[in-house]
Amino acid sequence: MKKWLIILLIVVFILIGFLAGFLIYQYSSNGRTVTYRNDLYSNDLVDSAKLDNEVKEYYSSLNNFNTSNITTIEIVNGGFLPEGETLKKVTLNKEEMYSIFNILENITFSSITCDGLADYFIKINTQEKENAYTYGLEMYNSGYHITTVINEKSNEAILSSTQRNEINKIINKYFGK
Repeated sequence: MKKWLIILLIVVFILIGFLAGFLIYQYSSNGRTVTYRNDLYSNDLVDSAKLDNEVKEYYSSLNNFNTSNITTIEIVNGGFLPEGETLKKVTLNKEEMYSIFNILENITFSSITCDGLADYFIKINTQEKENAYTYGLEMYNSGYHITTVINEKSNEAILSSTQRNEINKIINKYFGK
């Protein structure tokens, strides 16, 4: 009888250990908590054609920019500011603006998002409107995400290593990261 009780307790502790390990793995990413919000987008996941059309419409408007209409692109730090550090806004030069446009034109957004906090914001200003387009940049050890809102829903794209390197050049130049 004692032997079975000991075996049962060992099995229970092993199961609890596996469950705890799974939960820790599921809810952490390099020390930062990541919460997947699939519940917010269930209608969009069912009607993927609608989401595709919204994304195409949004990028059509971006791609139809007359580049002479764009006045500036700014990057603002945000999200995880160390204590004592204040917000800093920088205006990019033409070469850096081209790099940002090249990245934005070559990414694909998805409605599935990790709902992380943006470390930086990319703001595109036009003659008609300041902050005409705003993107968030989430920086993780495992990869960078560009976020935006299309028709009041968050969308996210994962950057390639080449795109990540281009962003790093700009961030390091102005923010010394």
